[in-house]
Amino acid sequence: MSQTRVLFVLPSMAGGGAQRAVAHLLEHLDRKRFQPLLALLVYQGPFLRSIPDDVPVIHQLEGQFSLRRLPILVRRIKSIIGEYNVNVINTHLTPVNRIIMRAALLGGFGRRVIVTEQNNLQAWLSAQFGFVGLRLRMQESSFLYRRARHVIAVSHGAKRILTEDLHLTADHVSVVHNPIDAVQIEDALKHRVADPDWHQSEPLIVSAGRLVVQKAYDVLIRAFATVRRHRPCKLLILGEGPLRGELEGLAASLGVDQDVHLPGFVQNPWGLLVHGDIFVLSSNWEGFGNVIVEATVCGLPVISTDCPYGPSEVIEPQRSGILIPVGDVDAMAHQINRLLDDESTRRKVAQMGGHRARRFTGTAAVEKYTAIFERFTA
Repeated sequence: MSQTRVLFVLPSMAGGGAQRAVAHLLEHLDRKRFQPLLALLVYQGPFLRSIPDDVPVIHQLEGQFSLRRLPILVRRIKSIIGEYNVNVINTHLTPVNRIIMRAALLGGFGRRVIVTEQNNLQAWLSAQFGFVGLRLRMQESSFLYRRARHVIAVSHGAKRILTEDLHLTADHVSVVHNPIDAVQIEDALKHRVADPDWHQSEPLIVSAGRLVVQKAYDVLIRAFATVRRHRPCKLLILGEGPLRGELEGLAASLGVDQDVHLPGFVQNPWGLLVHGDIFVLSSNWEGFGNVIVEATVCGLPVISTDCPYGPSEVIEPQRSGILIPVGDVDAMAHQINRLLDDESTRRKVAQMGGHRARRFTGTAAVEKYTAIFERFTA
């Protein structure tokens, strides 16, 4: 049986949930059935080291991420299709999805493209283009996504955006939660990072994600400052991004800069998260919220905003986690204090979260991608 050749396309291998998910697929797709390939628009990012040795990394798309270079992008993708005999192109992350689908329409290879929408598309477009530009960009995305061979959404909420707002048919969109490799996390926990010098015996609140508007770390820092006024504690946020300076300035203005730690991206985040007492997701929006599952695998109780979309699909409120309104500093501070005050509840929520996490770990995601790739092979 010949291999199906799947070209994954990403902006880079920067430290995000989409890149971690693709790295997992690259590693675990059955080589008897698939030959994965990877094309990056920018060859950079810490997840480069996670690319398996047998996966060719194609450099021909580098620097082509703009509309004015669209004809060049079309020629290069068609060249890759011919040279590598590509059957399926699987794109990830909204800006890549949109630019590759434009190229596909111009170049006539749209029937090879399976789009994976990793985000809340409407919220992402609104953040990028504002309310005035949102309607036009949604119409444009509808036009593009309807012409993909198939679309994958990483949560049921993300699918609703695609079917209700972009008017894609339900059978044109499949829900596949991002793969969470519990075995990899558990192995990483065996090599847990030493407790940081700045953390002694104080309670430790932890979070992880890019330092961007979507993650709303300003809300988390304000909530932490409220908690800190009443008890000694520390806050650890893992991840890097353009808002680092702004967040550091906010912590200083609130008088908690000595207690808020932003070490940047780390290859083994779980080895640090496991030192925490509570994990908090403060996001304004998500596509799924991979990190919630990862935190529960680490044995942490989770407090999350009930943002669109993902957290409410992972968390059973007051059982396997705690959901709070988006942007509510007081509610976040209250729930952090409540869990810190009650060790029994912390343990119960963590235990229930661990049980719930099993629904999102294992081989299910790889099996679903396998079925979709085989069904829609060009």
